[in-house]
Amino acid sequence: MDKIKNLLLLNLVAIRVVEPASKLRSLELLDTYFGIKHRRRSYYQSDPQWLVLKEKIETIVVDFAKKIYDFKFDLLFALNVYKNDGTTL
Repeated sequence: MDKIKNLLLLNLVAIRVVEPASKLRSLELLDTYFGIKHRRRSYYQSDPQWLVLKEKIETIVVDFAKKIYDFKFDLLFALNVYKNDGTTL
């Protein structure tokens, strides 16, 4: 499985699991909770690269869910055919 090697991105993901917040607030929380410091400038420089990583990260997450949890997407698609009142579309 591929790995994402951007430390700032990995730290942001981890802290947002602990406490969901904006990216900039998450930088503050990393420092407060763990003493991990990232400069705002580093965030702004890295941010455009993350759009490119989005598809790669989604693929890694889906592959992980399929492999480790034998996750099936059939149920998600089946649920989408029902309206809020329970009738089918």
